[in-house]
Amino acid sequence: MVYEQTYDDGCAFLDEVEGAVERISLDSLLSSLYYKAYDAEDVERMNAYLGICLAKMNEEYERLMRYRTEFLNTFATKDNEHYKKRSVLIGKMRTSLSKIKQLCQKFHIRAPKGDALRRKWKGIAVPSVYDSSMLTSASVTTDIFGLESYPDCVKTLFSLILRFRDAMFRIMILCRSIMVDEAEYRKDPERCNDILRKFRNKCMSFYNDVMDVVQLGKLTCTEELTKMRTDYPKDIAFAPVAYHNVTRSDMQRLVLKEACEERMRLGLSEEEQELWGSDVEKVKEVRKLIDQFDTLLPDDMVFRGNKLPARYVAMFMHWCGVKNWTGQVERTFVRYFAQRYLENGAHGMVDNSAVNKAKNSQYDWDNNPEYKKFVKRINIVKML
Repeated sequence: MVYEQTYDDGCAFLDEVEGAVERISLDSLLSSLYYKAYDAEDVERMNAYLGICLAKMNEEYERLMRYRTEFLNTFATKDNEHYKKRSVLIGKMRTSLSKIKQLCQKFHIRAPKGDALRRKWKGIAVPSVYDSSMLTSASVTTDIFGLESYPDCVKTLFSLILRFRDAMFRIMILCRSIMVDEAEYRKDPERCNDILRKFRNKCMSFYNDVMDVVQLGKLTCTEELTKMRTDYPKDIAFAPVAYHNVTRSDMQRLVLKEACEERMRLGLSEEEQELWGSDVEKVKEVRKLIDQFDTLLPDDMVFRGNKLPARYVAMFMHWCGVKNWTGQVERTFVRYFAQRYLENGAHGMVDNSAVNKAKNSQYDWDNNPEYKKFVKRINIVKML
């Protein structure tokens, strides 16, 4: 369904609806029934209608509760602009607003003959549906006999009307609270930064596979976002400012752009990209461990011809995730390992065939006691 009507007047519209709902009372209901000359059959139809309304409004309230959690914990959403234009996202209350409007129309005050034409000539504004309904009228007469003088169907109607009014208030309070909570979130840099971190991680779960083909020069962000990022280079300062103030697509582009720039700064080689894609954190770990590879070896290690033991290179290759791949990828890893290790290592490098033979000699590295000890030493070095 397409909704063309929007409400961009901040709290004014919501204040009008709340005021109308507050005016619903026993007197306004009884006056409305008398004015419209509704009989018992009309009231029964009204009861059935209100039962349907309440069910739909309860569903809307549950949707709003789920939406509140999603919206507040998402760094950039498609609803950002809605919240800039109005104090609450009125569009999320479409069902409830529609129902209160329809209910008021059922007790509409008949306009005098020629009133519409007179208003048009004199430029007088047309009263809202709430001002022209007996149910939400500001002035009603009091029924001296009260509700007890009416049949049970009217008593049921009043009970449903009260439930309807409470449901409307509950939904409007929830919508207002979303904006209050959003403002509180923005006052908490740590919370905003955590939401930003989750947003970035979610983006990168998709981008890691495509970063190799991204042309950094063609990645641009809006001037507003670029300036914002320049003014607040640290995430802890940037997050509260950008939270719900940046469109989702712009923020996604910024995440990708900064990830590509980070990769450029770290200077990932072609071999590193072939082996680990754009996983910068993994590459940083591998580099650190290769540079300190000699400390990963047992103290009582016996070297043949002062060369590294092939099985430890094979174990390290397994730990790095290079396993069950083609021979070409394994050769790339051994070449990459040798180039980096020989810069600082104390031993010579074994060739690819020796590493391949060591790898094939053990089909279950993860349950190998020697490999488990090796992984423990890796974890110790990683913590240093």
